[in-house]
Amino acid sequence: MSGKLRNFDGLTIRFIRACLLSATLGLCVDAVAQDTEDIRWTLDQFQSTCIPLWPVEATEGGEGCTVAQFDEFAELDETKFYYARYHDRSRPPVSDGFGYVNTRFNAVIIIRADQIDRNMGAVVRVIKQPVDSWDEEFYPPSLIQTRDGPVMYVQGWGMGNSGIQFLRDRYFLWKSDTWTEIDAGGWSGDRQLQADVQEALPDGLSIDGLWLFTVWDFASSFPTMTYESPVWLDTDPRCCPSGGSIRLYFELVDRRLQVSHFEYFPDGEVPN
Repeated sequence: MSGKLRNFDGLTIRFIRACLLSATLGLCVDAVAQDTEDIRWTLDQFQSTCIPLWPVEATEGGEGCTVAQFDEFAELDETKFYYARYHDRSRPPVSDGFGYVNTRFNAVIIIRADQIDRNMGAVVRVIKQPVDSWDEEFYPPSLIQTRDGPVMYVQGWGMGNSGIQFLRDRYFLWKSDTWTEIDAGGWSGDRQLQADVQEALPDGLSIDGLWLFTVWDFASSFPTMTYESPVWLDTDPRCCPSGGSIRLYFELVDRRLQVSHFEYFPDGEVPN
């Protein structure tokens, strides 16, 4: 079974610019700190020294920041890109009330090497937790090849209490000589989309688990712009779906992933 989504042509999924903790989204798309993007250092400096991340008043009582990892991760249009992953303790330690203190690797800096002086670089992206948050961790970036161009993927995790609220993954499309952030998960919280897919499925099937778990491993779906998920019978426990499979097809529109159509496979066998 396949189908177009009714009334989907005009559907807009909001591009969220805040760190959300909701039942369906845990995607943190914190705005990049503009005051750090003009920093231009030697690559040796980036490898040994953290750039300023926080207002001075927020670092009183902190223990400082160290560069935990530094490496090249991509070369695009004859330009090399590096990352620095910080072990940042420049803010005072934060306890969760149970004796746990935040010591996460909670910032990743993306550096663009100068094309003339290859020993110099400039900061082009700062990926970090909000100043009033804690216990978020970001991992080294990787490059995903897609039909729309290279996508930089930065895996991230943070606090939450259910579903994908722990997710802090970030995606950036390389286009027009810059990294442009993509809203990769906003579609999963769209109620109209959920209703349209639910209506198209046979009676007795549930897709509640699809919206809860969808973007856990979405990075692997970017090369094909599809996502496959099991479907639940109304009587299935959350752990054990037995209602077949669904494949969603995506397109990139105005920096957002949107679902264009889907297919349902009752026997669960999804063709390649």
